Amino acid sequence: MTGQAEAVVAATAVVVQDGRVLNVHQRMAEGSLSWQFPAEKIELEETLRNLRLTSGIEVFPAAEAPPDWATTLPSFRPCEPAELSAEFSAVGRAGAARCLCTGPRSARRGTRPDQGKQTCTAPFDLVDPENTMQPTLHNLTMCNERQREVIKEGVAVFTPEWRLLAHEVGLASYSLRSGLASLRKANYADQQVYYGGFFQYTIGLERVMKLALIIDYLVENGALPTDKQYAKKFGHKLTDLLSGVVGVRSRLDVSARVWDLPDSDMTNAAMAVLSDFAIGARYYNIDVLTGKVASKDPVDRWFSEVGKPLMEKRKRPWKDIQWAHKLDAEIGDGCDINFETESGSPIRSFAAAAQAANESEYVAKEGTFLCARIARHVISVLVARSDQVPRNFQIPNFIEFFYLFVQDDSYLKRQKSFTG
Repeated sequence: MTGQAEAVVAATAVVVQDGRVLNVHQRMAEGSLSWQFPAEKIELEETLRNLRLTSGIEVFPAAEAPPDWATTLPSFRPCEPAELSAEFSAVGRAGAARCLCTGPRSARRGTRPDQGKQTCTAPFDLVDPENTMQPTLHNLTMCNERQREVIKEGVAVFTPEWRLLAHEVGLASYSLRSGLASLRKANYADQQVYYGGFFQYTIGLERVMKLALIIDYLVENGALPTDKQYAKKFGHKLTDLLSGVVGVRSRLDVSARVWDLPDSDMTNAAMAVLSDFAIGARYYNIDVLTGKVASKDPVDRWFSEVGKPLMEKRKRPWKDIQWAHKLDAEIGDGCDINFETESGSPIRSFAAAAQAANESEYVAKEGTFLCARIARHVISVLVARSDQVPRNFQIPNFIEFFYLFVQDDSYLKRQKSFTG
């Protein structure tokens, strides 16, 4: 079997300074990390994706038929090449250029509707002068109200769906990072930080999981779900949402199932506490104050149902606290210490405070790492499923919002502020 080899544009660099050579830690295609010289190759799909991100224009190597929404517009018709401005010429592909028009005749592109003229609002299929790529602009919801111009003065405008998805995924990323940063700092002396961490993390995790279910529906049905079909049917129950995401993952190709969940015992324990917090335990303090039958203190639950099992898995010895026992012996009752552990046990000595600090730090580190891996699993499903979205629907490149999360375990475990 013979065939012409496909050209690949690639570059590498060997950087030497003061006798040292620069190497980078780069993820390979199969997901592992490798040390290598700085290098990169340019792929067509990457080029097209970057153009979409920077301009809002979809580009494909071959001509595409108009999407269904375009043909339903009462004023839609093919556009003659002569009606396009020079930069959108149809050189090399006669008759390939089309546009969307808002009236029975079209003026030059760029003439605005508010100037009282029939206007060609958006080039649809256009071929560049080199005839190498064909830009295609998609929008699933053109409304008659001002016809939602797709291009204004030659600058592409993102679709309403793209904008809403970008806002939602941006909020999810921000909430996850804020929540994890708080959980990493939480300790027995600042227990309010636990509540802030739970609050932000559950908001972010819930949104990512619902986005994954929405994108999955879009892939399966070619349209966004209605309100009744929407992931809102799960409410705030994170355990049910996670089960839904696991189902989405089962429909992915095996090669796309990159990051697994942590061990089931720890995942189930953490998700049970977090799910109950999202449903109602976030109001625990107010519920107790107002006499409502309340669930268990979420901080106490986290430390007893997640923290203690994590500590039982600890292999390294605890930090020596003999210094604290010596202080207690020397000072005696001369110092008043008045704290509580996360489980509500009193702390009245230096030794008890030192031990509580050790346990708080360990649970903060391992508990945050556990939550980061759960988030990474869900994010990987969202990203992989988004790659299967029909080309006629414009969505953000979700991975751009979550680069911090799709890293290996050692990277996630080192994070404290989760700012990258």
